[in-house]
Amino acid sequence: KRRSRLIEFGVWLDTRFMKGDTESYKIIEEFGCRMTGILKEWYANVGPVGQNTFHELGNTATVLGALHEEFIGDGALTDRKIRQQFLEMKCCSLKMKDLDKHYLRILKRFYLLNGLNDPSLKRTYVSSLPVEIQPELARMATAMNKEFTGLTMGRIHQMTQEVVDKLCRQHEYFSNMLKDKRKCAKACRKPFLKIKCKDKDRCHCSKKTFKGKKFKSHYKKKKYKKPYRFFKKKETRAKKPGQRCYIYGKEGHFAKSCPNIAQKAIKMITSLHLNDKDEVESLYSEQSSADEDTAFALQDSFSDYSSSDTDEEEPVPIFAVDQFDSLTAVVPSHPNVEIEVLPSKYEKPIKVIGFVDTGAQKTMMNP
Repeated sequence: KRRSRLIEFGVWLDTRFMKGDTESYKIIEEFGCRMTGILKEWYANVGPVGQNTFHELGNTATVLGALHEEFIGDGALTDRKIRQQFLEMKCCSLKMKDLDKHYLRILKRFYLLNGLNDPSLKRTYVSSLPVEIQPELARMATAMNKEFTGLTMGRIHQMTQEVVDKLCRQHEYFSNMLKDKRKCAKACRKPFLKIKCKDKDRCHCSKKTFKGKKFKSHYKKKKYKKPYRFFKKKETRAKKPGQRCYIYGKEGHFAKSCPNIAQKAIKMITSLHLNDKDEVESLYSEQSSADEDTAFALQDSFSDYSSSDTDEEEPVPIFAVDQFDSLTAVVPSHPNVEIEVLPSKYEKPIKVIGFVDTGAQKTMMNP
């Protein structure tokens, strides 16, 4: 804004100097009297000696140079900054609106840098335009037998607009051709000139066969419970039992003498009430499935269906349940008794406390 105001001051001073009816001293003195704002404060604080020196400057350029140095700074540094901005400015858009805006910004700095006496600035303007239109601009200048330095800025901008219009027409033409590609290909094809030649437009590459899984097999292995092995009492004891342990399925020893027998399995064998000479294998035989004759069941430790996880529990011996029609009631010394309840046939028994009805409530209600 300050540079714009200096240009306005220069216009007024040039107009007064051109008339020639007044001395330069009086014109500059009148210019000082017309000052307002900060300029008025500066002019008043300069003093009589400074004002007299200012009045004796003699021409417009000297007056504007003094004001520029006082309020804006060194003019050479300002010109250097404007030149750097001129060299760095660039437009990459092909829209006419953006090209016009770029032209006005360039034109403003072009005249501030005295571009009429510096033809290289015109080449800089051409190089700042989009890359797509620069080759066509060069061809148009060659057709006119002129260099860019010999053209005006307005003529260069007009050529730029013509090049953009030409590119738009070419783009529309080729777009329409691509839409009718099949129609043109059939019309231009000459099969009678070729013998067993492959069509270039068609791909004769072998299709790749898919080898592999469609989805990655990231899934957790399912845990399977060990199947049960069921046992029932043998009807005859004529045959000699085999040397095979029913608990771990290994040959060479019986279940009573198994070296790896667990505590729960020991309790199970003890509860069978066997004699010293009897073995589990001689009294019980294995079944394929459970039925009414099943005496007890064991989980199979060496089954193929067992899980590979190490957190699996030890095989637990499970007893069958015998049902009785009636039980003889035995009245204990205390009106409660410890009872083991089986939730199902093949689950562990649960210890509970059972309360016995002694008839005390009846006595208390009817004394």
